[in-house]
Amino acid sequence: MIPICKTSLAVLLLSIVLSGQVCAGPGEEAQLLSGLRERGLFEIAEYHCRNQLGREDLTPRERMQWTVEMVRTMAQEALNLPADQRAVVWTRAIETATRYVATQTAQAKSFTIPVAAQAALALAKQGEFLRLEAVVARNPATEMQGARDKLRVAAKKLNDLLQQVDVQLTLATSTATDEALSQQELISIKQRLSFYLGSVYRNQAVTYPLGSSDRIAAMQRAISALKKPLSQLAAEDGLVIDIQIGLIGCHRELGQWTTAVGLLNLLQKNTLEPSLQLRLRSEQARLLLAQQELQKCVSLLEGPRSVSGVTSPDLDLTRLDTYIALWQQASTDKDEEQRKRWEQLTVSAVAAIEQEHGEYWGRRAELRLLEHAGSRGGPSNL
Repeated sequence: MIPICKTSLAVLLLSIVLSGQVCAGPGEEAQLLSGLRERGLFEIAEYHCRNQLGREDLTPRERMQWTVEMVRTMAQEALNLPADQRAVVWTRAIETATRYVATQTAQAKSFTIPVAAQAALALAKQGEFLRLEAVVARNPATEMQGARDKLRVAAKKLNDLLQQVDVQLTLATSTATDEALSQQELISIKQRLSFYLGSVYRNQAVTYPLGSSDRIAAMQRAISALKKPLSQLAAEDGLVIDIQIGLIGCHRELGQWTTAVGLLNLLQKNTLEPSLQLRLRSEQARLLLAQQELQKCVSLLEGPRSVSGVTSPDLDLTRLDTYIALWQQASTDKDEEQRKRWEQLTVSAVAAIEQEHGEYWGRRAELRLLEHAGSRGGPSNL
């Protein structure tokens, strides 16, 4: 069923592109491009972006927007590739952004900021994935240092961009034009850059040993960066919820349960869309896992996997981690019947995550299994 859907979308988009009828700006097609990426149709999404960038009638704003979509598409494609193919595509994404910045700095300086931000995010994602894979590498310390270095570069680039935004704010007007970002657009970008920086610091923190001063310091930097935009954002702004979910994770990592639970309870009072409801349930379960409340976690996860037909890879990964924890507990208790039960559920969950959420999430699930189970000899049916 999925291949048929992919083929239909591919034929539809290619027929539109080749007929020359696509003239809308990328903002109007963002949902379509996002849908293509979600379905793994990266080549088609990239072709569409490249086709639009070849037009001679693009305004500077449209060229920036299509370049952002191009870099975003390449970076997301890299996440879904085998390890030995990822670096080439990530490099291509960063080089695409670098070329744009080099050629547009003189005439459209403010427009270089969103494109450069995408390059920094590509570096951050690369560093995050290196961190995830380092724990199962032959030389974990060396690989983890590589991840840390990549995240450090990403953090520096984001900090540099924050400074560039401040400079552009002194030059910008209140009106958005085809040649420059408005003051409000720059403020919005600055707020989002702070959120991205906090996320990078959090990833950087977990490259250090648990309980170490480096880990604690990096996590505190993450909290500071995440909190910075909150005083400027309206309560209904979607970024507020993303920031608060990030803060819950930081406080959980630091063992600050009361603060994390307080933020979680505050968010649960809001009327949230299905995907956010599931993310909050995932965070609630992770808090229980961190406190070794396994049975409470199981009870929480017995609820429906979906809300209004929407599922969550984050929630499914949390469910997988719960199965692994119960499997390890049964092994420690020498309860062979329960050990086999949780082992089977774990292996099935890994396969289900890849089937439903794609190769990127499937690889993350596989890494969870290898990290937690590999040291115990691994399941017999891997």
